Amino acid sequence: MKSTTLRQDVRDSILDAAERLFRRYGYKKTTIDDLAREAGIGKGTVYLYFDSKESVALSVVDLEFDRIRDRLQRIGRSRGQPAARLRQMLVERVMLRFDVAAGYSQTLDEVFSSVRIPFLERREQFLKIEAQVCAEVLLDGRQREIFEFEDALETAMLLMRATGSLLPLTLTPHQMSRREEIQETAGQIADLLLRGLLKRG
Repeated sequence: MKSTTLRQDVRDSILDAAERLFRRYGYKKTTIDDLAREAGIGKGTVYLYFDSKESVALSVVDLEFDRIRDRLQRIGRSRGQPAARLRQMLVERVMLRFDVAAGYSQTLDEVFSSVRIPFLERREQFLKIEAQVCAEVLLDGRQREIFEFEDALETAMLLMRATGSLLPLTLTPHQMSRREEIQETAGQIADLLLRGLLKRG
């Protein structure tokens, strides 16, 4: 058990170091030597946990998504009304990514351009997982006769894509709007979308 915990700690420290370096310099300029130095370990130790720089980068992407998914699941499973929970989820998915992007010196697309194909594949996979989390709230709302729609997952995907226009994937921190403005716009879009789901009559 102690050995497993130690291994996880080393892996986490490599990913923490990678996040810091990718934010500062981007993927292309970061080397395995840089990662090892930043994590305070030997280069060989990095390769015990990751077979390439690409696998480190994709693990960083996975880690950031796991945080977003966990936050959305907590909101989705909370006790609020379905419409309020769904609104919060739609706004949070935008703001959590805004906060991630704000920490990078380049756009997220530039940072991960060297691993573009697997990065885009993951992004699509994450979208589906987020939609499944939202679909659970939609179904709860329909059961309570608050929402009206045909297919929960399809509706959730449309909600994801509609709010996806605000995700700062191709913007540098300097190009992004102020956080408060993005949050307000995300809320307005969420309100508009949710009004379309409310059961009539």
